[in-house]
Amino acid sequence: MSTRIRLLVALGIAALTAAAMAPGLGGQLLNWDDDRFVEDNPIVHGLSLSNVKAIFAKPHQEAYHPLHLLSYTVDHALYGLWAPGYKIHNLLLYLLSLLLLYRLLLRLDLAPAAALAGVLVFAVHPLHVEVVVWISARKEPLSLCFMLGAALLHLSSTSWRDWRRGAALLLFGLALLTKTSTVVLPLLLLALELLQRRRRLSSSLLGVAPMLLLALGVGLYVMGLWQESEMVRPRPQSLGGGVALVLESIGHHLGKLLLPIRLSPVYPIDRAGSFGLTAGLGLAGLLGLGLLLWRVRPARLAVAWLLLSLLPVINLVPVYFFVQDRYAFIPSVALALGVAAAVEATGRDRMAVGAAIAVAALLAVLSGLQASHWRTSRALWEHAVRVQPGSYYAHLAQGHTRRRDGEPAAALQSYRAAIELQPGFPAARIALCLADADRIASRTGKKSAADRIQQQLQHWWASAPALLDLSGQLIQRSQLTCAVLAESRAFELQTPDPGHRIIAASRWTLAGQPQLALRHLSSVDADGLPAALRAAHAEVQAQALLLLGRRPEADAAFARSLQLAPRSAQSLESAAHKLEHHGRHELARFYREHARD
Repeated sequence: MSTRIRLLVALGIAALTAAAMAPGLGGQLLNWDDDRFVEDNPIVHGLSLSNVKAIFAKPHQEAYHPLHLLSYTVDHALYGLWAPGYKIHNLLLYLLSLLLLYRLLLRLDLAPAAALAGVLVFAVHPLHVEVVVWISARKEPLSLCFMLGAALLHLSSTSWRDWRRGAALLLFGLALLTKTSTVVLPLLLLALELLQRRRRLSSSLLGVAPMLLLALGVGLYVMGLWQESEMVRPRPQSLGGGVALVLESIGHHLGKLLLPIRLSPVYPIDRAGSFGLTAGLGLAGLLGLGLLLWRVRPARLAVAWLLLSLLPVINLVPVYFFVQDRYAFIPSVALALGVAAAVEATGRDRMAVGAAIAVAALLAVLSGLQASHWRTSRALWEHAVRVQPGSYYAHLAQGHTRRRDGEPAAALQSYRAAIELQPGFPAARIALCLADADRIASRTGKKSAADRIQQQLQHWWASAPALLDLSGQLIQRSQLTCAVLAESRAFELQTPDPGHRIIAASRWTLAGQPQLALRHLSSVDADGLPAALRAAHAEVQAQALLLLGRRPEADAAFARSLQLAPRSAQSLESAAHKLEHHGRHELARFYREHARD
């Protein structure tokens, strides 16, 4: 293949890649980390010495990836907050990684036609849409460029004294400052040395030793950082659960590499580790890859790259999001290696090349469809909820988007769906409260109290007495959803005694929520209470039953209350007057009827 033809083919691959990603290159900054990293992050707003110092001074957003953040300062200086400019930057970095990947395949002694076929399939794979059209995935193509550059320099060096060995170490350091999972590069280089260049293990280990030491130091630092930021989840309680979680992670990423459909920014999270279909696929995939590694020599390099680069993302240490499409970006280099090796093994037969082109054409169509979902936050989360309805975070983010767009009622639906999936998670419960505050404000024409309520919740989140007091205030202001949240959080912090339960039930009857009142009362063993508390319990029960239209039961409960703590007609009339003041006229009539009796 002549140089001119290779150049034309390379330009064609670049054009096809840009066309496949084009539907997602427009649009807006997303509420999926683009706000944290770019829109609301002042340290990237302009390329200045003070911003550079701030970026390198300490970790940001639960990680120390200063080069990732630094790249945004260049964008902001050029485009401000114009989203397409950032995305085009991602695309250019991605195209550069394709060029470096092609050079690496040639360095591994693959023919140009085979190398181009491998790069073509890699270039248009739908898993890579996210790393191009999602601004916050910048670290993926940027880190891969550093990794591939380091690999090329390392493989072209002849000894430890060679300047290229030092340059490779420098580029590896830059990769680590961009994305932590690049720590696997020394192992990948070791595999390339052993499987492709057939060097001895001792000399190969010596060659990558400086990188290994650097990777170890960075890995330990990042683990500590993740622990502090609560980015590491607790391990499953059983060994079997831990193994199942690893297999499930492997099964997910292998499945999306081979069948890239129903892709989503988030997926349902398995925290316990369950040996289901995905874990079974992971086990089958591992066995199949092991067989290829043992029996099929041309596939060994691709299999080794895939297995080694998956190590940081298969939940050996459980991470916050246990699977994500972008986690498979560096491992997917194995696709290029595998396709190139397959084409090479056939003697670069036209049929093999044609098959690679046909597969790439199909992948390009899928990529175009996937890219269209990344233009706006609304489109992204509607797609995510549609393809992954079991994902708590998809519903939560859709709720945030709807609330931001001034649709509090629709936001409430999304938050309720999230709570149904994960009842114990506080994020959706807090968001539901704030969206309900917005809904009430839009209905009454008053200014939303959501910001003030959020500040109060955050300030008192660890204080049960303060939260109970806040719950009472919110009930009086008819902010019932927020009142439920404050009360339930208080009772999580401090198990309520029967008296507090009865007081809470009384509040909810006054708020016109008899079901909530009865729920509190049902958790109290009234028979074991002092007479005064039993009387109060029966009285509140009577109020709730009356509001539910269950008059005979209400009369019986009220009779028990009066038997335990007799009250005068004047006392009942006074109680009726207070109930009228709270707008509970049906309860007031009930008390007056008993006063006359």
